[in-house]
Amino acid sequence: MSKQPQYFYTSDTHVGHRFAAGDRGFWDEDNVIDGPDGPECLADTQSHDAQLADMWDSTVRPQDTVFVLGDISINGSDYALQWHDERPGNKVLITGNHDPVWGFHRDSFKVYQKWNQVFMATMPFLRRKLGGHYFLMSHFPYLGTGQEGHGLKIPRAPEFRLPDMGIPLLHGHTHGKERYHVSDLGTPQLHVGLDAWDMQLVEQDTVQGWLEHPTSTFYLGESE
Repeated sequence: MSKQPQYFYTSDTHVGHRFAAGDRGFWDEDNVIDGPDGPECLADTQSHDAQLADMWDSTVRPQDTVFVLGDISINGSDYALQWHDERPGNKVLITGNHDPVWGFHRDSFKVYQKWNQVFMATMPFLRRKLGGHYFLMSHFPYLGTGQEGHGLKIPRAPEFRLPDMGIPLLHGHTHGKERYHVSDLGTPQLHVGLDAWDMQLVEQDTVQGWLEHPTSTFYLGESE
């Protein structure tokens, strides 16, 4: 493996979040309750978080950087912050709607210092350049088709989303399986959330391949 620092991208880690753990197939078969439709298992957040930690720890080195595009948990608990703090690498947070440090929340400024003890930077969006191509990073996709996920029709926080000016966008938020898609205006978008990448981080080579060939899918491991 190269000794040069590597860059990775991900979103919606949602550690400690039962809904996310269950949606990703982590269930505690020994913990059954009576549900509205009969017996049902509770989600197993411990196994979810442990598998995610094993993946991260075996992928990222101390000199690498991981861009986390929002929603580290459902409420930004101290447990979620500690979990991310224990992971190797430099971590940059592009804040999401479930992160208390996101500027939409009235008291976000009160937790900023605590969150910056875990993340080397926290910001609402970021512009980068890779292989001669500019791209943006935001928790949210552009408004329009595929904007929300969860089957919801009304977008959350539309006033805080980046305007679609034709710049390729990396995003999270939807929890969908889509990787590559385009906005209603034809702008390429790449969903880097864990749900789209089989609980794996997205490597920078994948992002560069997408930027260089935005209408292809061969570099994403998908059929043409």
